[in-house]
Amino acid sequence: MKKSLGFLLVLIMLGTLTVPVASNAAGPIDLKFSYWPPPQSAPAAGGIHPWGKKIEEATKGRVKVTFFGGEAMAKAPDHYDLVLQGTADIVWIDPNHVPGAFPLSESIALPFLFPDAEVCSAVMWKVYDKYLKDTEFSKVKLLWTFSIGMNDFHAKKPVKTMADLKGLKLASMAPVHSKTIKAFGASGVFMIEPEVYTAMERGMLDGRFFNWEGCFVFKNFEVTKYRIQGINIFTMPNIIMMNKDKWNSLPDDIKKIIDAESGLKYSRFMGKLMQGANDHFMQVIKDHDKKVGNPPTMKISDAELAKWVKATEPVIEDWVAKHEKKGRPAKAMVNDIREMVKNFK
Repeated sequence: MKKSLGFLLVLIMLGTLTVPVASNAAGPIDLKFSYWPPPQSAPAAGGIHPWGKKIEEATKGRVKVTFFGGEAMAKAPDHYDLVLQGTADIVWIDPNHVPGAFPLSESIALPFLFPDAEVCSAVMWKVYDKYLKDTEFSKVKLLWTFSIGMNDFHAKKPVKTMADLKGLKLASMAPVHSKTIKAFGASGVFMIEPEVYTAMERGMLDGRFFNWEGCFVFKNFEVTKYRIQGINIFTMPNIIMMNKDKWNSLPDDIKKIIDAESGLKYSRFMGKLMQGANDHFMQVIKDHDKKVGNPPTMKISDAELAKWVKATEPVIEDWVAKHEKKGRPAKAMVNDIREMVKNFK
């Protein structure tokens, strides 16, 4: 027996005998990740692609993340269907593209709740994890969340006070945004992001509330010239989710790695990334405006901004009341958001 064991060891050392070992003989687990904005956008280039690389490195090549950006796999509103059907394993969705599917998710889009994208992204994860993970997101695996930068104002016409907004047609990305816009006496025109530039160019829109990074990436700065900074009126929730069956099929150690690189940790990272991108592209657009002779970006006074905030308070109250009537914990969510923001560290 000892001689036989010694002979086997010699053969193994000489490479003349193959023994079964754990391997990736079938190749790595391929995760198809689809998203709709351009690959060069800050969240894609600075967050989504690096996340995929982290997963590949942490799993030592057992997982490969393949990206399909810029609507290569489907239009923006179709990404939830992509992940439910398993056509894509992971997607980035804006819940406002799927009306009715994520009713409480739009709490993040309510007016004047957040100071910046980092705070918003971290609070969003905590609130979604507490209230929505097993309800609105029960059909998928929630990976991480983030917000774009807080929205300021970009328009084709000058606006210096809330009164100047009256009668304007402004792009709206969400129903709750339309209600906020209506509170100012303007009209919110709902459309998905890639359509806004053309509508602005053709005069169908007078302007919009938008973050600076998005204003640059989607080239809205080319068709607007009047801007107000420091409003921080609202933002947009963005959610990274995985097909539930695909998640359940993964080995437990792979699941642990993905969880470790997602959740609150990556939500907060993405928020910090988006805030940095927002600040950077604000300066880029200001430099552009100066170069082409557009008016300098303005700020409104604290007293004037307080009027804007007061005008939108009923939007939050009505939103809470509507969902509470349907048995949803809207009041608790908004209270938690405000408390988390206040105590954020």
